[in-house]
Amino acid sequence: MSSEEEFETVEISDCEWSSGKTLIEHLLFMYENQLGVDFEITVVSGDNKQKTFKCHKLIVRRLTPNFLANLNEPGDASRSLSIENLDPDIFAEILRFAYTEKLNVEDIQDVLAVYEFANLYKMDVVKRQCYKLFLVKMNNNNVWDILTFMEKQPPDVDLERCLSSFLSTSGTCFLNAPKFLNCSLKVLEFILSQEELLVAEGDLAESVIRWAKHKHPELTPEKSKELLGPCLGKIRFLCMTSSEFCEVVALSGLLLQEDCFSILINIVSGNQAMPLPDYICKLATPRMSLEYMELDTDSSTPSSEKQQESPKFSPKVEPSAAPVETNPTAEVESKKAESTSKKPDFLLVRRAADPKCEPKIFSVIKEQGLIEVNIEVSKTVGIKGVRITSQLTPAECEPGNYEEDMYVKLLMTVANKKKSQCAYMAFTQNAPNGQNKHFDVMFKKPFSLEANKEYILQLVFRKPGTYMFHTRPSSISVDGCQVKFKVDGSKKTTHGADPIEALFFKFN
Repeated sequence: MSSEEEFETVEISDCEWSSGKTLIEHLLFMYENQLGVDFEITVVSGDNKQKTFKCHKLIVRRLTPNFLANLNEPGDASRSLSIENLDPDIFAEILRFAYTEKLNVEDIQDVLAVYEFANLYKMDVVKRQCYKLFLVKMNNNNVWDILTFMEKQPPDVDLERCLSSFLSTSGTCFLNAPKFLNCSLKVLEFILSQEELLVAEGDLAESVIRWAKHKHPELTPEKSKELLGPCLGKIRFLCMTSSEFCEVVALSGLLLQEDCFSILINIVSGNQAMPLPDYICKLATPRMSLEYMELDTDSSTPSSEKQQESPKFSPKVEPSAAPVETNPTAEVESKKAESTSKKPDFLLVRRAADPKCEPKIFSVIKEQGLIEVNIEVSKTVGIKGVRITSQLTPAECEPGNYEEDMYVKLLMTVANKKKSQCAYMAFTQNAPNGQNKHFDVMFKKPFSLEANKEYILQLVFRKPGTYMFHTRPSSISVDGCQVKFKVDGSKKTTHGADPIEALFFKFN
C-alpha cells in the first residue's frame, strides 16, 4: 500500500492545539483525530468480527517487543499487522492504554481477556494494570472466574499474589459462593495451600467435605482419597478443637475411623502422642491467628530493646515442614480454640506496590539506614504491628534465612513539631531473604491511632545488606477508614519508596 492511499497527511498547524495540554493529551488527540498515523492493525475475533485500527508505530512499539519484527520490516510490510482470535473491542482498550496509560475495563471477564492477550504478547506494562484491576474488582463471586482462568494459564506469581491477597481477607464468604462446588481439584489445592486465610480450619474442612460430597454424595475414606488427592494432606486437622473435629470430620466419611481416633488423641494431648499416617497433615499452626489484646491508648515503651517473643501471629510454615510441637496445657488449648473459632482481632491491611514505578534498591553498608513513613487515619484505629520487606538474597548465596537486625518506632507529632514516642519494638530474629519475602514486627501492646493526627513509623535497619523497596499508594480505604501515607520522595536513598508492605489494624 502507498502512504498516499492509506494514510492521510495532515498539517499540525491545521489542527486546534490548546496550550497547557500534557504530552499524553496531545498523543491521544493525534490518535483520535488520526493525525500522522503510520501503522494499521487488523483484529479479527473468533466469530469473524473485524476492525482495523490506524495508529502510530512509535506508540505500538512501547507495548511489546513481539511486534518489533513487523515494525522493522522494510517497505509496506512494516506498516500493518494482523491479530486473530481477539475481540476488537478488547484491543481498542489495549491500544487506548498505549496512548493514555489508563485501562478502562469494567467487567472482570474483559479484564481477563486483556490479561490473556497481554500475557500472550508479553505486554508486561498492560499486565501490571490488569493486576491492579484484579485487586480492585475481585469479589467473592468473580474470584472463582479468576481462579478457573489462572488454572489454564502458565504460572504467574503476580497473579497468584493478587488472588492470595484477596483470599487472605475474604473470610468464609468466597467458600459459600455457588461456584465453589464446581471448582477444579487444582483450584481447591491452591486455596488449601494458602498460609493466610481468615477461615477457621473447621470451616475450611467442612467446605472441603461439601465439595467432595457434591462430586460423590456417599463419601467414604477410600473415595475421599480418590477425589481429593493431595488436597487431603493440606487440611490442618490438628488446628481444630476436639469438638470441631468430632462434629465436622469424624462422622463425615472423610477419614478412616482409626485415623480420626489418632488425630483426636493428638488434638486433646497437644503433643502428637499418636503417630499419624503420611497422608495426614502434621502441622498444628493455624494459617493466621492473632492473639487477642485489649487496646491501650496509654501504651508505654518497652524497657527492653530486644524482641523477646515471637510475633503474635502464626509463623509461615511450608506444608512439607516438620511437625510443630505444642505445649499440652489448658492455656494452649484455650488459645487454639479461640484462634480457630473466630476471626483474628487484627486485620492485615496490605499496601500494594505501584506497578508503574520501578523498585528502588536500599543498601545498608556500615551505618544504619533510616526510613520514615508518615501515617494519618480518618477514624480511630488500633495498630498492632507492621509487615516489612526482607533483604534480597546475596548473589553468592542460595535463598534461605538471615539474621535481621532492625527496630520500629511509632512517633506522634506534637507541639512545635516535636516527636513523642508512642510504641517501640526491636526485631533481631531470623527472616526469609529473597524477592517478595517479608517479616512481621509486632508491638508488645497495640496503640490507638487518633483520627486526623499525624504519626510517624520510623524504621531503622542495622543489618548490612540490600533491600528492594516499592512505591506504594498514598492512601488506602478499609472498613470506612481512610489511611494516608507520606514518604519523603526527595531523599536519594529511597526516592519515595518504602518497605512497609502491610499493617495490622483493629477497627472499632
